[in-house]
Amino acid sequence: MLWRKTALIAASLMLFLSGAAAGVYGGRLLSQPAQVENTVTFESLPGQSKTAFLVYASEKRHPVEVGADQEEHLVTWLGKRLDYKLVAPDLKTLGFSLVGGRLLPVNGKAGAMLMYQDAAGQRLTVLLGKNPENGETSFRFESAGALETFYWIDGAIGYAVTGEVSRAKLQEIAEECYRQFES
Repeated sequence: MLWRKTALIAASLMLFLSGAAAGVYGGRLLSQPAQVENTVTFESLPGQSKTAFLVYASEKRHPVEVGADQEEHLVTWLGKRLDYKLVAPDLKTLGFSLVGGRLLPVNGKAGAMLMYQDAAGQRLTVLLGKNPENGETSFRFESAGALETFYWIDGAIGYAVTGEVSRAKLQEIAEECYRQFES
């Protein structure tokens, strides 16, 4: 009979300890991993430029918010949003005319997209985004199938030119944009 009483006490103690452990650790074991609120991963500048190109370049009726017929208003408005003296590069000598532009988010801040089109209807975009924490200047290419992006970061502004044109043509266009942005 003594062994029975001891077994009952041991079982009761085991149940009590199991319940206490479940109360203390159960929430941690069953809950979802805590999300770190301060860690935000932004898509890269060329990735954002490709996305903007793919979304808007295929639009027939509404590829831009403000058309080229209102170029002065367009560059003033977008420049004010970026706190940057924006110009719309003149790419006519390279076969592309300004279609217009729109305001876009770039890394969670106001950004600008300018769209150009050649006589055959082929489009390309120029994306600008502000990043005041940047201190480097760099020039790079990124490809995704037929889609080419030439991008550079110069001080607080990142630029990306994206289109379905040859790499050599895109580089020529990007160099012309760079020259005009720097003027």
